[in-house]
Amino acid sequence: MALDKQQYKNQQEDMKKRMEGLSVIGQLAAGLAHEIRNPLTAVRGFIQLSAKESESLKQWENIIVAELDRVNQLVNDFLHLAQNRPVAKKEWLVQQVLEDVIILLQTKALLLGHEIQVETLDCKYPIYVDKQQFQQVFINIIQNALDALPKEGGTVKIYCRDDLDHIHICIEDNGQGIPKDKLKQIFEPFYTTKEEGTGLGLPICYRIVKENQGEIQVTSEIGVGTTFTISLPKQRVEEY
Repeated sequence: MALDKQQYKNQQEDMKKRMEGLSVIGQLAAGLAHEIRNPLTAVRGFIQLSAKESESLKQWENIIVAELDRVNQLVNDFLHLAQNRPVAKKEWLVQQVLEDVIILLQTKALLLGHEIQVETLDCKYPIYVDKQQFQQVFINIIQNALDALPKEGGTVKIYCRDDLDHIHICIEDNGQGIPKDKLKQIFEPFYTTKEEGTGLGLPICYRIVKENQGEIQVTSEIGVGTTFTISLPKQRVEEY
C-alpha cells in the first residue's frame, strides 16, 4: 500500500512538471511566434521569386523551402500549445470524432503501401470533448503509427472498448516498437527520433487528453509494435 501511494505521488509530480513545462513553452510561443513567422514568410517568398531568375539557386530551392516550412511547422506547434481558445465541448460518439480523420489518413496509408483497419468503433456511450482538439490528437498519433511501420505492408488498427466508467480508444501498429528506456520520454517537449520532427506532437496530445480528465498510455515491444490507448470518462453534458 505504501509503495502504491509513493508511485501515485511520483506520477502526480511527473505530470505536474510536464504540464508546467508545456505552460512555459506556450508562454514563450505567444511572444515569439509573430516575430518568427513574419520574416519566415518574407524569406520563403524571396527564395521562390529569386529561384525563377537564378539557375544556381533553383537547384537548392526545394531544400531551402522545405526547411523553412519545417521551422514554420514548429512555430505552429508552439502556437497550439499557447492557444487559449474557447473549448467547444459537446457529446460525440467516438466514430463521429474519428471518421474524418480516418478518411484523411487512409489515402496517405495507401500511398505508403499500408492499411488502416477500423475495427470496433460502435461504443454506444458518448464522450464529452472538443471535437477539433481530439481530431488533432488522433491525427498526431495515427500519423506517428504510420511513420513507424516498415517500408510497405504495415497495418494500423483502430478500435475502442469500454468498461464501467471509461471509453478506451486504441491505436495499434505493427511497426518497429519503442525501446523501454525511450517510452518515458515520448511525451516530453522536443523529444523526437524523427529527422524532421518537432517533438511537440505528443506533448500536445498529452495536454489535451489530461485537460479532459483522460489518460493516455503506451505499450510497446521491439519488433512487434506499439499501442496507444486514450481513456476518457463516460460523461454527459448534464454532469457539468
